[in-house]
Amino acid sequence: MAARTNKRSRSGAHHECPECGKKLRGEKGLMAHRKAEHGVETNPADPAAILPSEREGAPS
Repeated sequence: MAARTNKRSRSGAHHECPECGKKLRGEKGLMAHRKAEHGVETNPADPAAILPSEREGAPS
């Protein structure tokens, strides 16, 4: 069982905020965090909107 925790987060946080790097447990939490903390609204029907393709330093 120890091998499993070496590869995965014990908190269950697998979704990382592209703006600040904070790790959250689900897409809903990520979308809520981005809206509250960064003012970014995303469309849950469009998976590409969750991770912005254009931001400073990111390849296009």
